[in-house]
Amino acid sequence: MNDAVVDEPFDRKTVRLMQWCKANGFHQRPATLKVHDFPDTGRGLMSLKTFEPGELLVSVPENLLITTSTVLKSNLGPFLQCFSVTRSLSPVESICSFLITERHRGQQSRWFPYIDVLPTVYSIPSYWTAEERLSLPASVYARAEEQQQALRLSFQKLSSFFELLESKLPSICGALTYENFCWAWASVNTRCVYWEGPAHSELNGEPNRCALVPFLDFFNHSPSAKIEAKFDKRDHSYKLRTLSRISKYSETFINYGPHDNSKLVLEYGFTVPHNVNDAVRFTIDDLISLCEIRQLDSDLDAKKNFLSKYNLFSGLSCSAEGVSWNLLAAARILASPNSEKDNLLKVYLDDKINPDTENGIHVDLLNTLLNSTLSAIHDVPLYLAGEITYHRKLAFDLCSIYRKLLQQCLMCINIKK
Repeated sequence: MNDAVVDEPFDRKTVRLMQWCKANGFHQRPATLKVHDFPDTGRGLMSLKTFEPGELLVSVPENLLITTSTVLKSNLGPFLQCFSVTRSLSPVESICSFLITERHRGQQSRWFPYIDVLPTVYSIPSYWTAEERLSLPASVYARAEEQQQALRLSFQKLSSFFELLESKLPSICGALTYENFCWAWASVNTRCVYWEGPAHSELNGEPNRCALVPFLDFFNHSPSAKIEAKFDKRDHSYKLRTLSRISKYSETFINYGPHDNSKLVLEYGFTVPHNVNDAVRFTIDDLISLCEIRQLDSDLDAKKNFLSKYNLFSGLSCSAEGVSWNLLAAARILASPNSEKDNLLKVYLDDKINPDTENGIHVDLLNTLLNSTLSAIHDVPLYLAGEITYHRKLAFDLCSIYRKLLQQCLMCINIKK
């Protein structure tokens, strides 16, 4: 194939996908990217030339994108229109429904070449056992459980929708199972790109901001990649441009966003080494609970209202650079003996907040927070029954990252364990 290069030997599914993309208007002339297996990242895309900043990497025509418009134009469209407004699906749920039904159709589906190369299982925590999820750091485990609950609620909603579908389309009977739904949700969540789609009255009004783009799946993530991605309305295509130089024969990466490794595990099922975005994140409830334990709970409601007003419920973290300004400011406010608004404002506006020189009750509070979080991190065994499991390796990696960051922050603010 002149304009869709695939390393040999490669499986027939990949070759068929590239032929299908070409038949539907996707071209690289001359070929500039090649599907290739890399030792560290697995299947990805190798550059066949040196790309300079501003050069086009790939342009995928709109007719190859799976969006909510694709769903509404399919045989699901009429059923989405008559589905009860109070139970209407979100954009992501509608695309999940589309993937489930198209996968069920097998080779009769126009999208079969694309769906057939999607993974059959994923490594995000919804595919882990309950025991494996328990090995995650506590805050990540809590987010994984929230993800599980959200999946169950979405599945309940789709179950009602599929009852309607199956009464009218007997050919899809049995298509919706929880396993198939998890597969569809993971396929969308791990592979979608940002897309500013139109609002559809048939859906529930949530922002319509995701699309699946065949071929873009082959790009792996790097936090250092500098890429411009956008839909070009002039020629109706989704384009990627590099904003940095890419050497010939190197792997060509894209950037999924400024995600730390906990986010990458939860949403994509992998970690990247030396991630500059890594941080241990806390909630305001973590601090408040400690205040109550240490009997620093006078006028907590007034302090919480102040923290909320000044957006100090977020950005509570520690990283390789130390404790975040928001975390330190929130600790100072919660530890303040005076809850009068003017005093709290003075604490908030104090530009002398410095994690290297701070001392006092709030530093003791941070000491307790960081050390208790550190002591709660599990020693995750890499080996289970003599083997290294990938899920345990991900949990092990996260625990190691969190432990190192917490230890660095304790040193950074001159707190000794």
